Formats: sequence, C-alpha cells, structure tokens
Amino acid sequence: MKDQQVEEVAQVFLSSIVLLISLFGNAAIISFFGFQRRLTRVQVLIIAVAVNDIFGGLSYFSKSIYYCATITTRLVYGDDILEYLFAISSFLSILLITAVAVDRYKYVKKSAILQK
Repeated sequence: MKDQQVEEVAQVFLSSIVLLISLFGNAAIISFFGFQRRLTRVQVLIIAVAVNDIFGGLSYFSKSIYYCATITTRLVYGDDILEYLFAISSFLSILLITAVAVDRYKYVKKSAILQK
C-alpha cells in the first residue's frame, strides 16, 4: 500500500471511531434528558447541543469519506456543501454552549444576590 492510501484508510477509521463515540454519547444524553417530564432551559439547550453534535459528527464522517473519494476518483462536486454543513454545525455548537454558559452565569449571579 502506498503511504497516501494508508493515510486515507487511517483517516476513515479514526473518523468512524469518532462518529460511533459521538453517536452513542449524544444518544445517551438525549435519552437521559429527553424523557423527563419537566425540562429546564439548560436541559433543553444540552439536548440541542447533543443533536447538533450528532449532525456535526455525521458531517465530519461524510467529509472524510468524501476527501478520500476525491483523492482516488478525482470527484470535485459536493465539497462546498460538506464544508458549509460542517461550519454551520460548529458555529451552532459554539452558540448553544455560550447560551448554556450565560444561563448558568445568570443563575449563579441571582443566587449570590439572594444570599446577601
């Protein structure tokens, strides 16, 4: 095998492992929080982050498979779409985690004021 082919196989293998861990971990989070009767704002945001991470993992996996296919078959279509989906997923994760942090900050600040 050529070095480039070994690199491609390693990239697909590692992205498959990342995808499986992402799917199982985020599915566990969704099942843990999703089936409760009363959800708080933070729990809803955590579920949204988990769903977004599943889509991010799928887009990363698709991107690595597409990258390997372009090297071997010289495909040139679809790369922009995968880049766009991956960027949107990453940006949305940042926004959701920021929303969780802001909500937690407000809660801690409110608790500190009430304790005075």
